[in-house]
Parts: sequence; structure tokens; C-alpha cells
Amino acid sequence: MAAELMHGGALQPIQAQFSAAPQPWIDLSTGVNPWPYPMATTDGDYTQLPEPGDLQQLREAAASAFAVAPQRLLAGPGSELLMRLLPAVVSAHHVGLARVGYGDYRAIWQQAGALITSAEDVLETAGRVDLMMLGNPNNPDGRQYTPDQLLNALHELQQRQGWLVVDEAYGELYPELSILAAAGQPGLIVFRSFGKFYGLPGLRLGWVMAPPDILQRYAAYLGVWPVHSAALNVATQAYHDRNWQQQTRHTLSAAGFRLTELLVAHNLEIIGATDLFCLVRADSADRLWHELAEAGIYVRHFAEHPGCLRFGLPAAETGWERLHNVLNRHRSSWVARP
Repeated sequence: MAAELMHGGALQPIQAQFSAAPQPWIDLSTGVNPWPYPMATTDGDYTQLPEPGDLQQLREAAASAFAVAPQRLLAGPGSELLMRLLPAVVSAHHVGLARVGYGDYRAIWQQAGALITSAEDVLETAGRVDLMMLGNPNNPDGRQYTPDQLLNALHELQQRQGWLVVDEAYGELYPELSILAAAGQPGLIVFRSFGKFYGLPGLRLGWVMAPPDILQRYAAYLGVWPVHSAALNVATQAYHDRNWQQQTRHTLSAAGFRLTELLVAHNLEIIGATDLFCLVRADSADRLWHELAEAGIYVRHFAEHPGCLRFGLPAAETGWERLHNVLNRHRSSWVARP
């Protein structure tokens, strides 16, 4: 298997390694909506710096979509960067993380020199850490936490002036899970990503919602022009487009169900899922990853979980068919082995 990549995407090294694979490649490694918001990113005047009024319009559009007050929001060039700035804006010596979770959380706090406690259920760490960080739904296993569970953890952390950090990168899929109604409370920091649900990660737009003093610290790092003009234009319209949002949730729900059924039908053990990806366990995961890559299909693998693979959604019927065919060949050859 190729050397472990920090994230999904980065398709070019895989293409180079498997140069004989059929074209076009099907990239299922990122967990991003394969049917992006239908607006041309060339709209707008890129000969001028972004205007403050455009950023305010974006903030108001996002606030309306998130059902929060605009002053609770701060935009930045992707939620990943905002998360990487966390140790610079809050102090935490002991951090609680889920044993299965987004790899950047651990990398961020290891680099900051924090003591890390991992648990199968990260909520169990709330009584003994300075900061607890989790995804809701979690990536890569899709685990979900209710707002009440998170608020209980927040209350426990607040007793020691601790922090609850919730990454809602996939929050648009399940608005009922969001803790944004509590945005602004002491000790609560929430991140949102534009790219996952709207299918446009290249625009690099993310949000942080936090108490005012934390937003001020972030603003000092991000400067006067934190968002590209294309992201300002596209995202403002997308956040206002409730019909597209509602229809997309239905579309992704149906596609996620189809993906889960397909993987189960080929004897892969489902560990967890969202409507954008599915995590499976397979005794032959390494071999299956190779077979998929040789067929021009790139799925996510994990050095820390070598028996697991994460599948995103194919964008076209040809992708679904190619995935089915590879899985079918793999199952047949694996079952037939002595």
C-alpha cells in the first residue's frame, strides 16, 4: 500500500503509483458531496481585494443558515486552518480525544505538547481533561452525539474552566445534532466547513463560533482579508438557497443508503457511516485497497486502523458500476482462496 496520506484527496501520487489503472479515476477518498452547489466560481471581480461589506453579507447568510447570531461567527480559509490555530487561542495541557477520529485533532495537540487521553467514548474524558475535541458526526466512523450529551459534557468542563470543541464539518447533513444554539457560551468552540456538504472544498471556507474574546484572538491571526472573493460570492448564494439544501439532504441520504447496501452485499463489515461516507472493516483490507486502486478507484485507508477503509459516494452510475465490479471480483477471489 502507498505511504499513508494525512487526508483523503491528493490523487496525483496514487495515479502515479498505479499508472496502468483505467481512466478516469474515481476518487472516493474525501467524504465530499460529489454533486456540488451549481454556481460558477468565476463570478465576481478578482482584480480588487474583497470588500468588508461582502464579508458581512456572507456572515449574515451563514448565520441565517446556521440559525445563530452573526456576531457569533468568524470566517476563515478552511476549518482545518482554524483548528490548527486552536493552541494559539486557547490553553490546554490535557486533551480528550476519541480513539477513532479525525487525525488532525491528535496532530494539532501533539505538536502543542499537550497530554492526550483517548477513549472509545470521548465524552468519558470530560471529567479529567482541560479540553475535549470531537467531530459530530465523527469522522471516520460517523458516530453521533445528541445536543444534550454535548451540553452535559460542556457543563462538566465549565466547572474547571475547560473547553468543549465540536467539529461540525458534516453538520449540514444532520441539523438536529448541532450544538450551535449554544454558540457563545463560555467554554464552547464550534467549527463548520463549507466544502463537505456543498461539494466545493477548493474554495477553502470554514467557520469558528466561540465566545467574543476567542473570536477576537482568531481575528488577529486571520487579518483583514480572511476569505477569497470566490468563496464570498458562491457561499453567500449557497447559504441562502434553502431549496438546494433540502433537496441535497434527500439526495445524499438516498445515496448513503445505497452505498451502505452495496458494501454489505459484498460482505464488508460496516463500522459506521454518514450520508457522505461509510467506514468498513475487512480482513483483506490491504489487498482490497490495492485491487480498487488498480481499477482506478481511490478509497481512504488509515495507518492507525490498518483493517479499515472509508468509501465516499461515486458521482456517476459508471462509478457505482465499477465499484460493484471490483468488490464482486474481490469477494469471489477471497472466498475461493484455500
